[in-house]
Amino acid sequence: GMGEVYKARDTRLDRLVAIKVITGHLAGLDDMRRRFEEECRVTATLHHPRICAVYDVGTIDGVLYLVMEFLEGVSLADRITRGPIQRSEVLGHAIEIADAVHYAHRNGVVHRDLKPANVFITSSGVKVLDFGIAKVRHADDRPATDGATERIAAPPTVRGSVPGTIYYLPPERLEGKVADHRSDVYGFGAILYEMATGRRAFDAPTPAGVIAAVMATEAAPLGVQSAVPDLDWVVRRCLAKDPDDRWQSLGDVEATLKAIARTSGTAPGSTPPPSLRRRRVLALLASATLLAALAAAFGLYRARPSAPPQAAAVSFAILPPDGQTFTQTEGTVGSAQVAVSRDGRELAFVASARNGASQIWVRSLGSVEAVPLPGTEGASFPFWSPDGRDLGFFVDNALKRIPRRGGPARPLAPARNGRGGSWNDDGVILFSADTDAGLTRVRADGSGRAEQTTVETATGEISHRWPQFLPDGNLYLLFVQSTDPERAGVYLASLNSPERTRLVRSTHSGQYAHPGRLLYVLGGTLLAAALDVPTRRVTGEPVSVAKDVGTSSNFYAAISASATGIVAYAGRPVVPEELAWIDRSGRRVTAATNDRYVDFRLSPDARQVAVSTVKGSADKTDISVLNLVRAATDSLTTSPATDASPVWSADGTHIVFRSNRDGPHQLFTLPLSDPGSVAVFLKSDRYKHPTGWTRSGLIVYHTNDKDTGWDIASAQWPRSGTPRILVGTEFNESQAQVSPDEQWLAY
Repeated sequence: GMGEVYKARDTRLDRLVAIKVITGHLAGLDDMRRRFEEECRVTATLHHPRICAVYDVGTIDGVLYLVMEFLEGVSLADRITRGPIQRSEVLGHAIEIADAVHYAHRNGVVHRDLKPANVFITSSGVKVLDFGIAKVRHADDRPATDGATERIAAPPTVRGSVPGTIYYLPPERLEGKVADHRSDVYGFGAILYEMATGRRAFDAPTPAGVIAAVMATEAAPLGVQSAVPDLDWVVRRCLAKDPDDRWQSLGDVEATLKAIARTSGTAPGSTPPPSLRRRRVLALLASATLLAALAAAFGLYRARPSAPPQAAAVSFAILPPDGQTFTQTEGTVGSAQVAVSRDGRELAFVASARNGASQIWVRSLGSVEAVPLPGTEGASFPFWSPDGRDLGFFVDNALKRIPRRGGPARPLAPARNGRGGSWNDDGVILFSADTDAGLTRVRADGSGRAEQTTVETATGEISHRWPQFLPDGNLYLLFVQSTDPERAGVYLASLNSPERTRLVRSTHSGQYAHPGRLLYVLGGTLLAAALDVPTRRVTGEPVSVAKDVGTSSNFYAAISASATGIVAYAGRPVVPEELAWIDRSGRRVTAATNDRYVDFRLSPDARQVAVSTVKGSADKTDISVLNLVRAATDSLTTSPATDASPVWSADGTHIVFRSNRDGPHQLFTLPLSDPGSVAVFLKSDRYKHPTGWTRSGLIVYHTNDKDTGWDIASAQWPRSGTPRILVGTEFNESQAQVSPDEQWLAY
């Protein structure tokens, strides 16, 4: 559509290549040339087996050219003209397309013109073409090769026209609105629909008719292809009119399609290789933001390779209920919350509606629907009773229990900041009541509350959390948080002894899986290791079970195991967030950049933004400064701890932030002129979150108190002296902001 493509040979590397050249009036436009080269450079950064590689871009004698990977095969558009594609091919192609585009999204690139003509089918799989190029298509008056590219007039408030192919453009693009990666989700859905049916989801004799259909009608059912479980549902969610109602990540779509392929017996390579069958490795569903329920026969692994498997592993994805999202844990970096019943028949999780109200939902693994559990509004960290008749959870500064089939919730014990619980056959509940406490035990009727473990602060311990009973009801796992990495990790202890033994060094909680396996997460990978319970030690080498498993900065690993071999886990979000400027009318002016941001603060002169960003796979954050003038990023901290909540001094020369590098979140300061000179500003045994810094040097923060909860306090910089409580009541107060005249406090 934008030029001509030639087959050529690269004489230096002796390989065939494709050269796309752009001549005529397009090549002579300076803006077109700049944008074309910029987009080509972006595309060249994408290295993925399902994306057509870009080797070079340049200009010769006024001719723009692009050197690409040479592909042999047929475009998906040409293949569709022959009629509907077999379901195994539909799923195979769709999974590969989703994988490629999701990879681009993770690297900050939105395709903007997904359509069958931009997908090429080769003998080794699909290749997605023209990443980023679609952005400049609107300057070309010539139609694309499939004759479907139209110039669509934008609203008066938007200059120019909307690029793309109208059959595959979502409503927000047709209205001239700024669109994000979810516009590609819509285009993917339109492609998937067309592959399955051989016809477009929305069609009409004229462009105006197509636009009207996209804006006001729903696509017809898939028909015979709907025999593939849930495929019609996947497509319809892709084609939702409102971007918020669509899949929020093509990684989710890819994982769901893989699960559908396995369930329907159409997955490419669905039979595991002999080496995996012999080892009895769980068939796991890797997911971006889904919960994956994973079932296997007796024995997660079998040591003797000659032992034949007794049953095939089964895996499937569980999505949030319609209109809901999985509720993230508290903490700088969150994850979904999941709990499998002991018998492996039911899954509990926490989900939130758009208005933010969260509650526990329960889904039977033999059902396709999850149901909410009334009386659990605002709940967190659910766990099951041994018989599956009740659930324990935390809400309103208390540990509570509630019948699975409905009924009033009963408070059992105080728990200001509950961090996990477990329930044994003797009716004992072991739980963590606060973020700086040891474990507490209480009977299921609320009696007999007593301290179970004591935090050894002298050795650097900060808290004990995330307990899980082993089958005997006496031994249990727990996570020990410590400033000393050699003491932090997953431990094994018993109810009748203060002794505890570290099993593995880890930054997150672990789970016992029957028979005799310890599950834990390291660097985002779920590992399984043989656990010799009598000797209290892990033996042999751990085996990788799944990647990109969700964890949070409160040391919670989003995994849960039943006594029957069921393991559920939540994936980690991989789609970066976007910092954007929004004007007072609510219109997005421009984007700053994409990354896994946790929090941010604009500098006093509005030329820089201090941000805390998730780095790597350990769910720890570091602080950087984005220079909005130079479009550059300068790293300030690289601590292995969590550094977050940056706040600028009034003159813009210093930053105060919180970090758990030396106990519960303390306050640190650093000068912008010398970021390495980090200094402790305020240290105590309480968590502290900075929110303001006045011209007079007063640093405002909120901190937690065992009696009054979160209170607002202040301390004078550079010498903190004695902190002063500004607002401290029986209620929680936080996020204080000082007025410009420094006379008022909003919180």
